Amino acid sequence: MKGVKLGYGILLFLTITLGIIHSAYHIFLLLIVEILLPVFLFLYLLYCRQCLSVRLSGERYSYNKDEDVPVSIEIKNNGIFPITNVQISIHYTNNYLPYGNNIMFVTSVLAGKTQLEKFFLNSKHCGELYVSISTVKIFDPLSLFQQKVKVGRNKEEISVMVFPNFYDEKTLPDLNMNIVNEVEDVYSLHKSGNDPSEVFDIREYRPGDRQQQIHWKLSLKQENLMVREFSQPICNCFTIFMDFNVKSLSENVLSSVDNMLQTALSLSYYLQKNYVRHNIVWFDMRDQNTDSININCEDDIYTAIQYLFSIPLYEGESKGKKLYHRDSLEKPSGNILYFEPGIIPNALNCERRVV
Repeated sequence: MKGVKLGYGILLFLTITLGIIHSAYHIFLLLIVEILLPVFLFLYLLYCRQCLSVRLSGERYSYNKDEDVPVSIEIKNNGIFPITNVQISIHYTNNYLPYGNNIMFVTSVLAGKTQLEKFFLNSKHCGELYVSISTVKIFDPLSLFQQKVKVGRNKEEISVMVFPNFYDEKTLPDLNMNIVNEVEDVYSLHKSGNDPSEVFDIREYRPGDRQQQIHWKLSLKQENLMVREFSQPICNCFTIFMDFNVKSLSENVLSSVDNMLQTALSLSYYLQKNYVRHNIVWFDMRDQNTDSININCEDDIYTAIQYLFSIPLYEGESKGKKLYHRDSLEKPSGNILYFEPGIIPNALNCERRVV
């Protein structure tokens, strides 16, 4: 823009010089046009600024990792003049980092028209993405002047959740989930087990059933062999403890956060599918304490993900690890698994396949 202004100034100087030397009428008219043109272009920009509106929109709220996230920019010109040069700066960031990246768009929009520009963000990392319009500038056709366009706060930002890909449960080790360390009076409604103190169902005998399961009294009444299916106790024998302590808040740290989230949440999904109640616990640096959610169904996992996406990363000494060791002493069963970006429990250090 400075080069355009300098060039226009030189043109104006040359026109004035020619007018002095030749005193021609047409040069005088040209000089008047060159003087009035910037005034007209400035007034044109002031008018167009009032007629232009820009807003962001997304197709949906959630995506899986590595999916393309489509974002649309709606540019509306209510004026009677076309706007030939619209410059839009888009800022997007992952909630885990204090900084982000920028995308620049340059486009034009006809008078009285609405134009839709679409671009894609690659969700390479888990977390909540914030996409916002940083600035909107318009330029006159000669790029002598520029004006900023105000955008309403409710229209300039959208957020998108990027969920992790769960690992295949076949790649997770057997963690002896059926071992009950405490007395429980809660039983699975979906899966039978081997606890004779509670009956899950009564059915007809099938080859291979144990003799101890035969319900002799009912079999005599039915005149057919009937067997008991025992219940499966549901035990809160696992706690997944997640700490968000990192060495530095660089962009590379997101890969470690991804690995932690994918592994811990895959384990939670694996336990939930096997009807094992468990807790997800996390340390929140903001209030210097832990919070948790009990996982009873798949919806609870996605609720936990929303909480985990809002937890900020922090540098320095790991304060969550102290609380983890305290909880380990209070619950000596050994079923508290500690996760930190870059640290995966040894019980889960096996080959994992993403599905």
